[in-house]
Amino acid sequence: MTKTYHYICEQCKREFDLTYKKRCKHIYCSHECAGLAKRKRIEKICPICKNKFYVSPSNIDQICCKKECANKYMVGKPNYGERKYKFLETKAIDNPLYKKWRQIKSRLFIPKVSNYQNYGGRGITMCEEWLEFENFYTWAINNGYKEGLTIERIDVNGNYEPNNCCWIPLAEQAKNRTTSIWVEYKDTKMIIEDIAKLENVDGSNLRRLFHKYNDIEKALEIARKNKKGLRITNKSGCAGVYFNGKNYVVTHREKYIGTFKTFEEAVEAKVNAKKQDKKE
Repeated sequence: MTKTYHYICEQCKREFDLTYKKRCKHIYCSHECAGLAKRKRIEKICPICKNKFYVSPSNIDQICCKKECANKYMVGKPNYGERKYKFLETKAIDNPLYKKWRQIKSRLFIPKVSNYQNYGGRGITMCEEWLEFENFYTWAINNGYKEGLTIERIDVNGNYEPNNCCWIPLAEQAKNRTTSIWVEYKDTKMIIEDIAKLENVDGSNLRRLFHKYNDIEKALEIARKNKKGLRITNKSGCAGVYFNGKNYVVTHREKYIGTFKTFEEAVEAKVNAKKQDKKE
């Protein structure tokens, strides 16, 4: 008689028997349970076949478990895109709203994304209703979405949900960032960038000077004398070109480009570095 070994799955708690002894630390009854435990996948139920399936947070908009179920589910559904639907409802790859929706979800649910720490890493999430693109699309169209607008959270610490979001121009969104610096200027509360535009000076230079002196009037006084946005230590008159006493040293985006004997050669190298950076 063949000897059997009795186990209990750590994920779904199902009991099962095997004809061999497992020598691993964790016991799972299937690859699905192992994947769910390791990658913390989300359990969903297919609306067509009623079977359970698992998706990663980045694919939380998946509705059906397989292509055949998705084709049945999409019968009579509105077509918002030009390409065929596969596993996702109202995917609309060519729709700019779909791209915005995917970008929001990536910074909320995917830790590998560069700006995840400013969104999902701070506990910000998306309401359950918007996890399906069709609901997000309907809300956007009914609430003034137009091409060129970007979604804005009224409360920067709040979630992405209908009561906390609106559509505004991209230039206006910068005022509501956590990195924006608000100061009192001419009896009005303004951000550094708006003051720079008003006074016709370099914005990044004004921000750097304000950080140094913590006085907007003094920062503006120095910035007006240096409208090119050069650092105070720069004596060459060209950003990224410095004279070390013998030669001109060229840098671009904190990378060393080279050393040149004449100022004209150094400026030419700086211009070429900028062009190469744009191509990349």
